[in-house]
Amino acid sequence: MSIPANRGKTPLHISAERGSLRIVQFLLDHGVDVDVPDGRGRTALHHAARGSHAEVVALLLARGADPEARDLEGRSPLHAAVDAECEAVVGLLTREGADLNVAIGSSGCPSMSVSCRSGSGSGSGDEGGMGEEQPEMSACDM
Repeated sequence: MSIPANRGKTPLHISAERGSLRIVQFLLDHGVDVDVPDGRGRTALHHAARGSHAEVVALLLARGADPEARDLEGRSPLHAAVDAECEAVVGLLTREGADLNVAIGSSGCPSMSVSCRSGSGSGSGDEGGMGEEQPEMSACDM
């Protein structure tokens, strides 16, 4: 069940990317490794976070997915969730131990500052330190 499809993606990666909760659950129930990386070093958790699939993220975390897994560029699922502007997934990941203060690869831009600039910090106002009101977080699918 972990046979790579395209770009090293397994059925688990593709199902997580598409938000197919029942298929992800089926694959995990049948022994698929929750943290198997694709050709870019991304796990199913990276793909689910990038797609803003909060239910899939929650399932993967409950099944032991590593919230600190890094792809070949040094990016974690938290970075994917911040890029997707999905506050629900950011919350799930941070509650499971994802570090808001880690840097993105060599760019040196911490997730927390990216998160604040994206408007995912709590409250409102100048949380990003950029001297202007921050935009509201867009909703993501749950």
